[in-house]
Amino acid sequence: MSSFHASCKNYPSGTDLPSGFSVNDTFTGSIDFPITAAAYVGTQPFLFWDTGRHVTNKRTVHWTFDHTDQWTNWSATAWYGTPGGNGGPYVTAAAYHVGHAVLGPTPIAAPPASTFHNGPGAGDIAWPWLGNDHVVNTTWGAGTVHALDHMTDGADSCEFGSWTKLIAGGDDSSVFEENDDDVTTSTGIFGVPAGAAGDADNHYAATEGAAILAGYVTPVRGKVKRPGDEPGWWTKYFDRGDPAAYRIFVESVLEGIEKVAAGGADKAPDLFVGVVERARSMSQAQLTRVAAEMRGIMNRGEAALKSVEALASKRAGQ
Repeated sequence: MSSFHASCKNYPSGTDLPSGFSVNDTFTGSIDFPITAAAYVGTQPFLFWDTGRHVTNKRTVHWTFDHTDQWTNWSATAWYGTPGGNGGPYVTAAAYHVGHAVLGPTPIAAPPASTFHNGPGAGDIAWPWLGNDHVVNTTWGAGTVHALDHMTDGADSCEFGSWTKLIAGGDDSSVFEENDDDVTTSTGIFGVPAGAAGDADNHYAATEGAAILAGYVTPVRGKVKRPGDEPGWWTKYFDRGDPAAYRIFVESVLEGIEKVAAGGADKAPDLFVGVVERARSMSQAQLTRVAAEMRGIMNRGEAALKSVEALASKRAGQ
């Protein structure tokens, strides 16, 4: 028999919110478990869910459990509080260990991994702003905050998983799908690390103000199959509108591009082969998630393409 527990905590202190909800349920076999967190608990706005494997600012999470015989206790937390930041043209970054708590050190990697635009004055240093390595001053131009690949939480070494923008009250535009696929008695319940090039980059615009959270996960114990490692993965993951499937597929395409560049292949695989055909059988909610993921992939691809073209042009002129 498996147990699912969901509760509310204050961000960033981690103290329980007794006035918030608490869910405790036990079950066997397969089950669907949707929860919509309240936009506010008292005066504190919703910020993000720790689903047990991911971080999301969606207020509604739909857990699909098909492997309850492989785990015993699953915990999820809805976090409430103020997003943080100084207001105005500042991007403030914090780190979070999925399944655990907020991490104190900054997740921002130093240049050249991250790129910042400094001001004209000697003291106009965009990062760390006024000595605070969690804050970037965006006054003087756009840039990129790149997450550290690893952080530590006590004795645990954590891998970067994803960036999440903290929005007071959360995002009601769609549902976040969570599942226990690939969870086994040997792996336990694990967070999902970043799956594609560019996932660690959070791009910001000039004068933008935002609070962003870098989610870190404990490395998986044992080998876990990715969707692309098994035949028929399109059917299982694409039909469920799982964004991770798209990120992993993009990773495989990038590997194909590298092989073409190295002369080891005739051409790279078609990035969107089969997507439209699969989309015809998807629900409206799945189509919305797929469209958002594809748009993100295309935006990252366009930014990467411009960088590659600029480098090619520079070398051609040397």
